[in-house]
Amino acid sequence: MGKWDKTPRLEVVAGRLGFFKRLNGQTVPLGGLITLRNATLADDAWRTGGGAALLGVPLPTGPSGLCAIDYWPTLAQQRTVVMSSDGKIRKDDGTGNAWAQLATALTVAGAVPMFSAAGEEAAGNNRKLYYADRVTAPLFLDGDGAAMAALPAVNVDWAGANQPGWFAPHQGSNWAGGNANAPHTAYRSLGVNHGDFNTQPYRILCGPLPNQERTVGGISYKGGLVVFCFPVGVYFIDTTTDPNPLNWFAALIAVPGAAGPRAFAQVEEDIIYVTTDGSWHSLSSVFGQQKASVRASDISYKALTDFPTTQMNLAALSAADLVYYAARQETMLAHAPLGTASKTRRLHMDINNLKEAGGPNWLTWDRDDNEALFLRKTSSTVQIPAMVDSVGQVWVLDQVARIANGMAYTFEFFMQDSDLSVFEPSWRGRKKHGRFVQVEYVSTSTFQLTLEVWLDGALRQTIQVQLVGASSSLPQNLPFQLSGLNILMSPYYRLLGQFRRIALRGYVSVPNADCVITRLIIGAELAAG
Repeated sequence: MGKWDKTPRLEVVAGRLGFFKRLNGQTVPLGGLITLRNATLADDAWRTGGGAALLGVPLPTGPSGLCAIDYWPTLAQQRTVVMSSDGKIRKDDGTGNAWAQLATALTVAGAVPMFSAAGEEAAGNNRKLYYADRVTAPLFLDGDGAAMAALPAVNVDWAGANQPGWFAPHQGSNWAGGNANAPHTAYRSLGVNHGDFNTQPYRILCGPLPNQERTVGGISYKGGLVVFCFPVGVYFIDTTTDPNPLNWFAALIAVPGAAGPRAFAQVEEDIIYVTTDGSWHSLSSVFGQQKASVRASDISYKALTDFPTTQMNLAALSAADLVYYAARQETMLAHAPLGTASKTRRLHMDINNLKEAGGPNWLTWDRDDNEALFLRKTSSTVQIPAMVDSVGQVWVLDQVARIANGMAYTFEFFMQDSDLSVFEPSWRGRKKHGRFVQVEYVSTSTFQLTLEVWLDGALRQTIQVQLVGASSSLPQNLPFQLSGLNILMSPYYRLLGQFRRIALRGYVSVPNADCVITRLIIGAELAAG
């Protein structure tokens, strides 16, 4: 290292923290970012997020996807079922190469579509797929049938403009609700027929709270049914403690409601849901004396503050999709950015370093046109994220190749600026001399990382950092790197100028550039005076 032997080496560990949206940057810990885009933290690094690949061919005539589900009529049959902007529901052949119509001429205006799988009430019964949107009379698909049909016995409340907006399977029955004439009511089907809501009609009232408009969804959780309302109210119906349904009641467990019927998901032991103001909340169960209770908490404000109100189209959140990608421990929200109704953005919550980070980490994505985000099972039985875009094309995400249908996309990280006083407390607010910067990385492929140096809020230097991939086999001409994925250190790059605060921004937009950053090393010294 020569002349820099005695220069302090200040190490910023990557991969422990995501991005923060805080006006007071002094409260962002070192290693926290103001941008982390098209990335993943799942490998304890700032890494380019997985690629995207086409699945089959687009829907006929190229409509936008509105809602999609990975539906399995049997253990051997896989179907992607899509409700699209042309008012049709279609299913594929399992590969996306052929599409069959299941329903047509459905009303799109004002509809918020959702699918839910139920059925198989007894031996020999088919699995069934249920559809609701608050506008169209509910439909169901019997097994792998050729067309969807009306339910065999709808509740008498469901007529004309009064149609349910959601279904949810729970403890052997199908539940529903959201119709305009009884907006706070949850309905239960017969256990022997999940499409029969009228032979022995069962209703239970959820609230209402002041300003509560309607129920928007439900999910089975820890011995009860959680019912979400819009824009306020979350209720828990304990269906386990007392076997008599006449004694059940809906207990209020949270005031902030859910944004829509696809804005919640079970994440490990919790339920995560997104509210109408774009904040994320957690419902966690607490067990005592054999009785379940549930508590709610806001998990996003500390890190994101005003991100939802400044970056999201809150009016379009009713159509947002929230899914939990267990293999990466990421919860993914597909949403429309401010100024458009198209869902061209995703906000990810990463829980890999939950305890170490003191809370979840956050990432953003702007690569994909994820109009209908869902989970799709692969041949290895792992559920991976998939989407239907604005022209009806199905994509599978998180692919090994860092390309989207052969095209490059941008991976970016941008540090919150720091006076480096976390290393040297006496440096707080004082001028420093920049000496050098190094990048520690995992060797995956050879490409250039653009590294910008920002001093006191201004771009002062742009460095092209050469990252090299390891050689994969012998023999090789010297010099070469050993095969395998090795942690390597870039050369020293000279830093120019004085500063009080410094930040580094890195990005790469090269096909198949799997950028994996593990540390940034800054060489700096206190300036005289």
